Amino acid sequence: MSIDYQFYLAPLSYTSVMASIDFRTLEDREHVIQGEIGNSGLMAYLVKNPAPDEFSMEELQFSPTCQLILSPDLGNYEQSMSALIATINQLVPVAKASALYMNNELLLLDKLDNQTTLYTSDKDWWEEHIENIRFPHSQR
Repeated sequence: MSIDYQFYLAPLSYTSVMASIDFRTLEDREHVIQGEIGNSGLMAYLVKNPAPDEFSMEELQFSPTCQLILSPDLGNYEQSMSALIATINQLVPVAKASALYMNNELLLLDKLDNQTTLYTSDKDWWEEHIENIRFPHSQR
């Protein structure tokens, strides 16, 4: 089973995201850059300038300027998840708005009234990782 995390960010460009995290490019196509976060086994797909659509306007309530799709290596889960949490910790504070989804389920929505909300619909995920989140947040 594959686990994918979709991380939507604004107003950060894909180049500023790459500069903020240890993103190693493996393949650069016209609209998507495939790479790895450091040597962690955390694969990443960086969507350059995603077009605003119905989902972003209704669900996110902001227009993302960058989309980062993260796919942890299940064979190297601990190292991949450490890199994923480090990526979240690096990008949330510098974005004006962000949202994190796991397999299309909302986990985190940031910067509504300058507060990060961690959604607890997947309670096990947050219980496992909450001690590593390093920015102010509330829970729902």
